[in-house]
Amino acid sequence: MDVWDPDENEKKQSEEKTDEVSVENPKQRDQASASITASDITVSEQVKSMHLDDDDVVKMFAEEDAEEFWKVKRYNEARKMFMQLIETPEQTSRFAALLLKLSFCCIVAGDVGEGRGYFVRGVKILREGPQCEPKCAKDLVLVAERFAEQKLVKRSLFLMQIIVDLIKGIQNVGQQLDVCMNAMSGLGGLIEKNDYGDANQLVEDLISCLRRDQEAPDDQYLFKWINVMNICINLFIIIENISSGLKYSEEAETALMRVNDGDEKTYLKVALLNARVMISLQSNKLIEAKRVFGEMESMLPKIHEMEDIKLKEGSLGIFERTKQIIPQF
Repeated sequence: MDVWDPDENEKKQSEEKTDEVSVENPKQRDQASASITASDITVSEQVKSMHLDDDDVVKMFAEEDAEEFWKVKRYNEARKMFMQLIETPEQTSRFAALLLKLSFCCIVAGDVGEGRGYFVRGVKILREGPQCEPKCAKDLVLVAERFAEQKLVKRSLFLMQIIVDLIKGIQNVGQQLDVCMNAMSGLGGLIEKNDYGDANQLVEDLISCLRRDQEAPDDQYLFKWINVMNICINLFIIIENISSGLKYSEEAETALMRVNDGDEKTYLKVALLNARVMISLQSNKLIEAKRVFGEMESMLPKIHEMEDIKLKEGSLGIFERTKQIIPQF
């Protein structure tokens, strides 16, 4: 799927929790007698203000370690760490994500009943409507992808439906677009690998998240918005919903006229032309597909003049992939 994500290298943030600690300064002991969390003070302040025994150190970095095990698919180790992290329940989307990851770890280990219980707990928290941080929403998309990898498609689809509802609650337009891009990219991979019978409605629901009572946002977010719309168009192409793909392609092309930055406009034009080629090919309109590709080919001089390296490379990559498809028809 052809899309450039400007936030692809964004690093995850984590919250860590410690139990009781002893403090060197007696005047500080009463203030620190209760549990201290990473959201209260920074790690550096913790290290300066207290003696940490081995258990304190383990607990302080438990979530970070758990996420590393999860990242590299060492699920037995991740399961042990997640078990520690859920000892103190919270009604937050972050805690729900921990439960869902733990559910997955249990299921792949063969403990399906235990995993089902954690899944239900996690989903219950999410459906009760806590404010979902954008980074957590992105994390939940990855959880849905892991379930799909194990052919647990119903759970994966169920999570994607919940994620759409969470995205609707993100008020910042830029953050919402970032999460939509991540969710749609993840959904694209799931559709290609699995039988997602409700994919049409999911894509339509994601598009509805973008509207905010208007077809396109202010110019500040227009590049991201068209980028996300292009992913939607590609999703409709994958599921062979040509009419919807064409409809939103025309809408995105109309919005493209408002883009002022030359490099951004060129990249988006190439991406949308690629979608048009694919739509024409699926509709068996081979002459139209070659005509649209010719229009893309005529943009090569402009592409080579682009100053933004990432957008230039992205545009050339899309062109080359489209070029490889055309001779097959």
